[in-house]
Amino acid sequence: MHKSEDTRRVQKFITMLTVVSSDQITEKTPIPPPDWEALIEVIAKDMIDERSPARILQVRAKLYDLLTHCIPATTILKVCLWALSHPGRQSG
Repeated sequence: MHKSEDTRRVQKFITMLTVVSSDQITEKTPIPPPDWEALIEVIAKDMIDERSPARILQVRAKLYDLLTHCIPATTILKVCLWALSHPGRQSG
C-alpha cells in the first residue's frame, strides 16, 4: 500500500467518524460511502441503464467532476469496475 492510499484511508475513516456521533456507533451502524464513491456508483449504474451518446456525455461530465476534485484516475477506474461487476452493492 502506498502512502497516498494510507492517507485516503485515514481521511475516509475520519469522514465516516464525523458522520455518526460516538454514542450512536454500534456494530450494525451503516457507514455511508464518501461522496465521490457514491458518485462513481451512480456513474456505473448510468452506464448499465442506458447506452446512448447522450448518456456518454453525462457520464463524461461526472468523470471530469471527479478528476477536478483530485480523485485519482486509477481509484475512479478501480471503484467503477468493482461497481460494474457487483451491481447494487456498495464498494468496500
